Amino acid sequence: MNRLSKEEIRYLRYQIYRFRFDNPWITNKKIAGLVNLSISTVSRYAKEAEEKGIIWNPQPRVKSYPHKKAALLVFTDKHKAYFELQNCPEITYVCIYQGDWNITAIYNKYVDFKTISGYERTVAEGIRGTIFTPRVAYTSWESCFEKMEHFLERSSDIEETNLDYNPEYLEWDNEEWELYYYFRYNLRKSFNKFQKKFQISWRKYEKWKKILTKYCSILSSFYPDGYDSYSSLTFCLRTLYEKYIMDLLSLLPTTPVLYKIGEYLSIYLYVPRDYGQYSKIFEIMSLLIGKGIITECLDGYAIESWRTGEPG
Repeated sequence: MNRLSKEEIRYLRYQIYRFRFDNPWITNKKIAGLVNLSISTVSRYAKEAEEKGIIWNPQPRVKSYPHKKAALLVFTDKHKAYFELQNCPEITYVCIYQGDWNITAIYNKYVDFKTISGYERTVAEGIRGTIFTPRVAYTSWESCFEKMEHFLERSSDIEETNLDYNPEYLEWDNEEWELYYYFRYNLRKSFNKFQKKFQISWRKYEKWKKILTKYCSILSSFYPDGYDSYSSLTFCLRTLYEKYIMDLLSLLPTTPVLYKIGEYLSIYLYVPRDYGQYSKIFEIMSLLIGKGIITECLDGYAIESWRTGEPG
């Protein structure tokens, strides 16, 4: 067989991502048959893509449930607040930001942020919704922005849509939680290794897999040049057209991450470290504002974060 060109390797990586997006447990052997390549070739480039952060293995994340909340906050001294919040037992995640807010916090019980040193105001607060990572396109940045502009030109008659749903409490037993923690960062890990430690049956594992999407979203991510090649931009929007915005962002070549914070839609975008690409992202946001699709747009970028091992 002839050696694959750089473009063929790039497209193969995308195909591996796409097949895993549709079926997190698909084998490399099955993918090899679908793309008409050897198993060793697919396995080699899949492993390489995982190591370089190009493909992230599918990861389950617990969907929204009533006591999981998030807040965007402003403090006079964000660094002091950042360390102080880490000592609050209710806090499971905190991140320093530069932008329209300077602290993001996720928590599972009521927190009176006014008692934290330097508190100024709350920008947004509410139930932290389900996390979405829509399937992205195989495309270039130049081409994707052209497609996004064409997509926006057809926005004259779009329906109001909401990504959220009614939160519910999980109905898992201890064994199902053990499965979740083991597979949380990679659904493709070996069950046999897990079984040797926890003595959970194959039947129980298969049953858990079948109900997984009832309680979890499956996050699958693709970053063509490797995750570390991109900078993160965060937007917090007010909009009545959440599904439309997610469809628009799925035209990007890198995976966006979306979830609700109360009435706001929080969006994480991963963009090359290039001023021109940054500008185009803000142009798209400006077009959305001009068309009335979003009514408020806050932005910032993450600097440093801390988290516990809490699920979600």
